[in-house]
Formats: sequence, structure tokens, C-alpha cells
Amino acid sequence: MFREVVAILFNGIRLHQSLGLRNWPAVISVSCLFLGILACGPQYPEGMPKLYPVTLQFVQEGQPLTEASVRLIPENSSHQWVVGGSTDAQGNVVLYTHGQYEGVPEGKYRITVNRFELSGSKPSMNDMMAGQASQEKNYSTVARKYTLPNQTPLVLEVRSSGNAFEPFELGKAVRELVAAPSV
Repeated sequence: MFREVVAILFNGIRLHQSLGLRNWPAVISVSCLFLGILACGPQYPEGMPKLYPVTLQFVQEGQPLTEASVRLIPENSSHQWVVGGSTDAQGNVVLYTHGQYEGVPEGKYRITVNRFELSGSKPSMNDMMAGQASQEKNYSTVARKYTLPNQTPLVLEVRSSGNAFEPFELGKAVRELVAAPSV
């Protein structure tokens, strides 16, 4: 990248000399524009493999599964890149690597899906100061087998081309109480 920047600046100076001094603001502006375009590209971490765009859809009882957290767990244990995303109103999720780089490295993955609902009421400030516990309860709405990497039946293979996938059906909605962490 450094070589490209130097080449752009050098070419800008040569252009400036050939056009004469009265056009130097235009040459500098064009050079800055090119530098800005180069600097705005994504800066990937060292060693990150090529990423391929992947969009998946999740449905539950034939309806889009909204507000779900999706994570891909690589079958290759040496794979160090975290991949995941959240479903939208249509149950679609665009997958990102490390939360900011759109796409997924090539390979085989297990898919985990989690979705939670809160029910109950939050205690008032006075109740909290009096030491009263929250009445809120957290429920999982996805069957447990889809939430655990070692049990999920959902698998995916990302290739360098042709990454079109059928919607993943998660079956009947559940309402399983999630235990609160002990303090």
C-alpha cells in the first residue's frame, strides 16, 4: 500500500510540473482524493483469510425468526475467526467476521441460534434499594439443541463461490426458562 501512495504522489508531482504552477491546487486535490480512497478501504487483521458474503434465513413454525443471535463454529479447531450476526425482521442474517468484516472464511461450520424473551416486571428504584429482586425472567424461544455447538444439527459449508442456502427451519417455538446466574 505504501508503494501505491508514493506512486500516486510522484505521478501527481510530475503532472504538476507538466501543467505549470498555476494548476498546483488541482493536482494536490486530485492526489488527496486518491489517497483518501486508498485509506478508506477495509483494514483487515494480519492473517485474515479471504471472506465470502453469506446471508442466511431462519424460520420457526414457518415464520421468520427475528432478533436471534447466530454464530458459526468452525469444524476446524485451528480457525481463530469469530463469525456471527443477528436476524432482522425477515429472519435474515448477514454474517460478519469479528463483528466488522462482512463475510465468512471458507470452510465447514456448525450453526448455533439463540433468541431470548424477558417477561415479568422490573423492580422500582425503591424496591431495588430495599434489596428486592427483579421479577423478570429470561426465556429461550429456540430449542436447546440449536443453541449448543456440540448438539446443533445445523451445518454449513462456505465455498469460494455459490453460497446460496435454503432457509433453516428451527421447528416449534419453545419457552424454556434460562437460569439466572448466581451472584
